[in-house]
Amino acid sequence: MPLLHNIRFHAILVPVIISSLFLVAYTVLPAEWVSNLLSLFCVGALGATTSTYYRIKDVPVEANVNAVAIMQVYTSPFIGGVFACVFFIALVSDIIGGELFPDFHPVEQTGKFIEFLWITSVKTTEDAAKLFLWAFIAGFSERMVPNMIDKIVKDNSARREGDRQQADDGEDKINPLEGMDNLLTTRFSEEDK
Repeated sequence: MPLLHNIRFHAILVPVIISSLFLVAYTVLPAEWVSNLLSLFCVGALGATTSTYYRIKDVPVEANVNAVAIMQVYTSPFIGGVFACVFFIALVSDIIGGELFPDFHPVEQTGKFIEFLWITSVKTTEDAAKLFLWAFIAGFSERMVPNMIDKIVKDNSARREGDRQQADDGEDKINPLEGMDNLLTTRFSEEDK
């Protein structure tokens, strides 16, 4: 079987490409050009790549996969990186918050949205670890960020209609883990069979 039709070849090539781009960005570009956003994109892409490995682990080595499956191996990391950046924006905007999520230093108004995201930084190394962990999860979990976006839209629509009930503490933050306990229970119980 030709190497180009082997999905495992492509699955191994993707993290090599992502890691190479990451290393080039950190060694060649000036430090002020490299930000959390670029790092989070790469971590989210690696999360999506790991998710892809889980999906293809049962594909026989000799299987002749089609171009769509191979294309998915390459697009999944890009989408995972975008999801990690969207999740970062939700964290910075304080739509999502709590003990499990990182805290950020206040940033002066810059007038430019991308500049604001570029210079935003976490308060502690513990917050940095939380940020990178959530970026990986956002890339790995294909439905977490789209579900979060759907919930924001639904809640905003309900608020406009006056049907929105606020939480007891008055917080109006989203829990991205809501509804995932059923998914995790289902996934693990299927593997136990």
